[in-house]
Amino acid sequence: MPSILAWLVKIYNYLTGIAGNLTVTHQTLNKVQAHTNQLITEQASLKLEVDDVEGKLKHIISELNAIKLVLGIGVPVVEYIQFENQGENMPASITDIQTVAVASVNAVDAAGEPVPVDTTKITWTVGDPTLLTITLDPTTGLPTFGFNQGVFTGTLPATSQVTGQDTVNNLTSQDTVTVNLSAATSETISFAPPTP
Repeated sequence: MPSILAWLVKIYNYLTGIAGNLTVTHQTLNKVQAHTNQLITEQASLKLEVDDVEGKLKHIISELNAIKLVLGIGVPVVEYIQFENQGENMPASITDIQTVAVASVNAVDAAGEPVPVDTTKITWTVGDPTLLTITLDPTTGLPTFGFNQGVFTGTLPATSQVTGQDTVNNLTSQDTVTVNLSAATSETISFAPPTP
């Protein structure tokens, strides 16, 4: 019997040890849960602070944009036509068998800094539609000007103003295109009637 009793005491001690370990584990889990709850509360508080800072930054950006508008910063105040293979604000010159494209419309703000222009929102016209044709690029909206052969009845060289009306910024860009007579590509020799 003593061996059974010793065995039962060992089981009791073993179970008591497990119970003690379970109590410690339960206490540890409670501490972890409390710490997790504290972290969740701190995270929610931090998110509120971040949202507050973000709201303040958005307000500051809005105020800065309003100031930029008043000062004319970032808003086009002058626009220039840039023809292909020409300097900025330089007129174009073509022959009666050539065309010239507008490479870009460049704009500056009140501080003289470059600003982008939506070229699809520009309406193009020519001063003399009998002299020049306009063909618009379907993607960029930028024009190519060419001689209006068969319609023009004047004498070359002739010049026409070209105008781009920016409907977004209510600005006008203007330049000129001159059409020159192209060089002869062949010559014909005519003989006079023979004399007796």
